[in-house]
Amino acid sequence: MMNINPSTVQQADSDGEPDPRVERSERALRQAMHDLLFEGAFDEVTVQQIVARAGVSRGTFYARYRNKDDALLASLEGMLASLEHGLAQEQPARLIAAAELLTHIDSAGRVRDALAAGGKLEQVLDYMGDVLAEQMQRRFDVFGVKAAMPPALAARMLSAAFMEMLRWWADRPERPDARVMDAEFHRMARRMLRGGPG
Repeated sequence: MMNINPSTVQQADSDGEPDPRVERSERALRQAMHDLLFEGAFDEVTVQQIVARAGVSRGTFYARYRNKDDALLASLEGMLASLEHGLAQEQPARLIAAAELLTHIDSAGRVRDALAAGGKLEQVLDYMGDVLAEQMQRRFDVFGVKAAMPPALAARMLSAAFMEMLRWWADRPERPDARVMDAEFHRMARRMLRGGPG
């Protein structure tokens, strides 16, 4: 898990807005991590390589992250938050941007390989499941159904189902279309949340 909540790291200016320099540094660090994972296994990446590629100081890195594992998970969290933000005005509403996430994962095969080679893939997938459960629970009302069970439990169960679907999908040599998988997941989610075959 991340050591620091990213929202507490960003410094606000006098108007209460996030400091654009902080946002630039965080974007640069995320991009550097992503680029380095295209070049080799996660266990070969060093903090010095990340800060050099991002063009920031080690102090800037350590003001945000405890280590490169924290930076990796923050990068994942940022990507998932961006996908969630894209759902804001959608109709009909979805719980998560499943099609977009699957498409992203499909295009990031080298990153997946780097994480697997560095022994981090399962940790990243577990963390992804945690973040997706939080996103789903936040969106239950927008999704238009009430959970027939405690919302936190329903969100965890749906997240686990999505992660199993993701693993199944990623293992297929001929993968079904990401939009089809998204539609199937959301049909199943509506049935479960309504407490019946719906």
